[in-house]
Amino acid sequence: MHTLQGHTRSITAAEFDRAGMRAITASEDGTAKIWDVQTGTCALTLRGHNLGVYSACFSDDGTGVLTASADRTAKVWNAQTGDCLLTLKGHAKPLCSSVFSPCNLFVLTASHDTFAKIWSSQTGELKQTFKGHAKLVRSVVFSPCGKHVLTASFDRTARIWDAESGVCVYTLSGHSNVLSSAVFSPDGRQVLTASDDMTAKIWCAETGSLIYSLQGHGNRLRSANFSMDGKFVVTGSDDGTPMIWDAESGRHIQTLEGHSCSVFSAVFSPVATG
Repeated sequence: MHTLQGHTRSITAAEFDRAGMRAITASEDGTAKIWDVQTGTCALTLRGHNLGVYSACFSDDGTGVLTASADRTAKVWNAQTGDCLLTLKGHAKPLCSSVFSPCNLFVLTASHDTFAKIWSSQTGELKQTFKGHAKLVRSVVFSPCGKHVLTASFDRTARIWDAESGVCVYTLSGHSNVLSSAVFSPDGRQVLTASDDMTAKIWCAETGSLIYSLQGHGNRLRSANFSMDGKFVVTGSDDGTPMIWDAESGRHIQTLEGHSCSVFSAVFSPVATG
């Protein structure tokens, strides 16, 4: 349909807004760009970071944008005007990822400094720091209800935290190599992790126990995501083959052939039925 051209260095992230009418991209050129999906034209370029941008996402209501950068800051932007509303400073090393809370009132960031942090998206005030990982935190997400935080780290563990108190509820140990991502299922009852150990794992979010290990890839995993109904999982790997799995049984369903190199991200469309 469209090729989105305009960044001058590698693109590190891309996603749609909830309505599917806009897309946002993040790049090592230090900018994020908002695109019109129907025309493929760049609507806004968000400038202000001093180093590469490694995460960019819309708020649920589409009015805000959040970026995370190697310059050790995250920024909240007005998605209509491109104005920078807040700069979140407090991490001691480059940021890896950032997300809005389900209610858009808070921002969650992850950094090479081994910490994740919650901030007010309205004032920029630091609300909570999650301490416990021994190495960099690669990814962070809120649970669907917003009461818990999930982190994935290079220390080979994922952790579930109480968002309000900052207490670690469960440490998910079982991977033999660094983690690349971790996500909650749509109902918040399960956790899905992806690792360089060539496996993805499904865990019970209510007990921290391992349910299934998804084995079949021939190289490290870059991403893993649930379908919108939570019944399926899709994984992306350096072996170049996305795979679809049954989330209820852990059974491999399909391998998607065609890529000639690493698959860094794989997701279902909102109406996916497997």
